Amino acid sequence: MDNLLQPITACVAAFGCLLLVSACDGPEKFSWENHPTLSWNDFRGTNVRFEPGFAAVTHSGFTAVSNCIDGTLDVRVTAEFYVLTSWVRPNRKTPLVLKHEQGHFDITELYARKVTKAIRNARISCENMAQAAAVERIADQLKMDLRAAQKQYDTSTKGGPEPDPIAQAAASNSIANELGACPDNMHFLLARGERVRFCLVS
Repeated sequence: MDNLLQPITACVAAFGCLLLVSACDGPEKFSWENHPTLSWNDFRGTNVRFEPGFAAVTHSGFTAVSNCIDGTLDVRVTAEFYVLTSWVRPNRKTPLVLKHEQGHFDITELYARKVTKAIRNARISCENMAQAAAVERIADQLKMDLRAAQKQYDTSTKGGPEPDPIAQAAASNSIANELGACPDNMHFLLARGERVRFCLVS
């Protein structure tokens, strides 16, 4: 199943969008499920070149575990935060900027749930490899949707040296409502499981 989902790389930074090449595998990372609330201690990318105009950068992505249940592909997609490539300028560690970065991580979790649901709803047969294209289409659509969501999030919070407090509060509430409306990934049956690796870094 490793060939079904091609690596997807993108980076969404605070108050803008940068395209970077990054790897999902790293020495330090944690999942949204186990560590949903960020703190500035999680941003340890001290050797990362600071991009002009950016207060902080959140690097997050996905890993997925797939399994066949009664001949149908099931998958659990996990949102992860990459500690060593996420950074903040030392003089920009404000609660408002942290709240903004939290939003980027929460959006990654939201789309992890959406791709899980989309693959399950597609009811892809494990025996029919021709249906691998369906998984690729889901991944491609996810890439476009997530990029658009992250860009819209930066736009809606108005950017600048710090996000607009009122706009940021509205955006954070909207993301929380979407997470509440989208079921999580807990109901995943593991048997003869195998890993499907794909990465969408934000």
